Amino acid sequence: MLATLVSLVRVPPVLSQPAPPSQAPAPPSFKVLADQVAAMFPVVETEVVEVSGARVTLASGRTQGVQPGLELTAFREGRELYHPTTKKLLGRTETTLGRLVVTEASENYSVATLLQGGGGAEVPRPGDRARV
Repeated sequence: MLATLVSLVRVPPVLSQPAPPSQAPAPPSFKVLADQVAAMFPVVETEVVEVSGARVTLASGRTQGVQPGLELTAFREGRELYHPTTKKLLGRTETTLGRLVVTEASENYSVATLLQGGGGAEVPRPGDRARV
């Protein structure tokens, strides 16, 4: 009799079939991860437009990847360096003027604060450069 009762009990098909494996989202590709990391470290080189005390205005803004909190190094370009044999231009000398931290970033310009000088008495002035 017990066997007859058990045979009459129907198991719903949902319970009798194994659950399909859950579909986990595919991991991001290496290129996507590399692009995300690169976006965290923008390559920015810009010009100093104006200096007022420790407040430095730069010629790059959000359009060029500048965001508040971004740290840059201010420098002044010096004389040109040429290879003695080939006479090819190798680059220019540079004097480090200090470290800047962006406090405001508008669309096409930004404002930074000069945190520390480069060890000398020179401070940035219009025409100097800054880069990450």
